[in-house]
Amino acid sequence: MKLFDLLKKAEKKEQLTENQLMKLLFSNAMFNNPIVDVLDSHSAVKRGYMYNHIIFSIINRIAGAVAGVPFNVYRVMNEKGRQLYNSSKKAGMYGEAIMYKSLSYEPATDNEVERLIKEPNPQQRLNDLIVELITFYLITGNGYLYGLRRATGDKGFARLYTMPANLVNIIFGNYLEPVKGYRIEYIDGIIPNDDVLHIKNVNPNYDTYGSWVYGLSPIQAAGTLTSMSNYAYTTQLSNFQTYGVRGILGGEGENWTMEQVQRVKDMWNGIVNGSKGDIIVTGAPMKWTNIGLSPVDMDIIEQQKLTLRDLCMIYNVPSQLFGDSEHSTYNNIREARKAMITDAVIPVLEKVKDGLNRFLCKGTDLYIDYDLQAFAELQDDMSVQVAALSQAWWLTPNEKRVAMGKLPIESVTMDDVLIPSGYIPLVDYEMQDNTVNDDEEL
Repeated sequence: MKLFDLLKKAEKKEQLTENQLMKLLFSNAMFNNPIVDVLDSHSAVKRGYMYNHIIFSIINRIAGAVAGVPFNVYRVMNEKGRQLYNSSKKAGMYGEAIMYKSLSYEPATDNEVERLIKEPNPQQRLNDLIVELITFYLITGNGYLYGLRRATGDKGFARLYTMPANLVNIIFGNYLEPVKGYRIEYIDGIIPNDDVLHIKNVNPNYDTYGSWVYGLSPIQAAGTLTSMSNYAYTTQLSNFQTYGVRGILGGEGENWTMEQVQRVKDMWNGIVNGSKGDIIVTGAPMKWTNIGLSPVDMDIIEQQKLTLRDLCMIYNVPSQLFGDSEHSTYNNIREARKAMITDAVIPVLEKVKDGLNRFLCKGTDLYIDYDLQAFAELQDDMSVQVAALSQAWWLTPNEKRVAMGKLPIESVTMDDVLIPSGYIPLVDYEMQDNTVNDDEEL
């Protein structure tokens, strides 16, 4: 209903008070855009990632940090070192973790797993595949990797493809066999359970329909925030485009005829269409009732800042990386970037790594892992590694070079343990101590 039609209706129905009219006008003019909730993976993609620039930026920042991280195939040489590597990484001691990995793993080449991760399919490299997998995982809480089996031989995987998580339907069985297979919308046929790697968030929504076999989407968990953010920007855009309903212009002291109302309306429309900065000049006494609110008055701008911080909290990334300089808990961007790597990127990589090992290396002595040294933000931890290696006299110089990612040097000395000067056996120290005591008695 148009503004002056409402005015005309109000003139005919005197029972409408001014406040009621203002409320009616305000609700129609400013809040006519419905709030759409994020209820499933489809709306998480469309209303979240594709519609909300904050969510798009956060997910792209995390996925972009993964893009250059190499994955390689290894064999374990030292089981104790492997355990120390995992525990150091879990504790956030990345310098020590890099050292233990170099001392405990050796590259494994010329095998089917290595060939597969070098070129998972003709269109993609492994990094492209993993970025796509992680992007779907961060949007929907689910990431699916499909393995196309070879037609001959042991029928291992010949190619790997990412499945569109928002189109994947899981065929639920029962509590003993929750997942019986997978189906992609619009495509006939069931994909066997063993041909799909599914990484997901924990979903505590246990019900008889098997909802818990799907991961919980962060965007769905933050559905209210997502809707508020979308609505705030939609309202602001609508306000900029139409200038909203600013107020009610009417006669003061006497009722206007509909002819007078229409004449002022025509004057106003003519000026707005021609020059938005001009004013109406009239000899009639008039009264202006303001009902429009600016984005500042409506707290839209402040709400956008709060929403940014809350969405960053959902994804464990510092809001400082997205222009929030007012609410920073880090001294500089470098610290904030490191926090994002340790709190957001590495946990996702760990989930992908564990999934790839479960999917591709089952029944072999092979192990897939990513390279921590690819993150420049962790270089400060390398100084800790250097300090630890300098004190590890029981390692050969070549072992220390390997731990630092350097090639060994062919030399007998470099493969020998160098004992620091001044070290003596404990038994010799005890003998010296006894000699001093005997001299004191004399």
